[in-house]
Amino acid sequence: ASLVSARSYAFVIKALGRRGELDQCMAVLGRMRQRGVKESKLLCNALLEVLLDNAHIAGAVQVSQRMEAQGIRPSVATYTLLIRAMSKAGHLPAAFKIFREIEGAGMIAD
Repeated sequence: ASLVSARSYAFVIKALGRRGELDQCMAVLGRMRQRGVKESKLLCNALLEVLLDNAHIAGAVQVSQRMEAQGIRPSVATYTLLIRAMSKAGHLPAAFKIFREIEGAGMIAD
């Protein structure tokens, strides 16, 4: 097991993402997984933010699907990131679908 937490990896991924270094982000994620560090909501949100800020919608969708598969429950922040991305990409029906999901679950988007 690694002494480095998913939170630490999330900070590194966000820093690399701000510089547009998506390949490095994915390399860091791969090392994290190799070391047996479990993905967390915070890490997934960091990945989503990096991917969406770099207009990598397909990658963001994969992260959200992986979250669901691993039983990581999305937070309001997760949903807000997805709504923002879908809106920015011009996928308004998808953005409204996500909004209706969180509204139906009693959550309020930021």
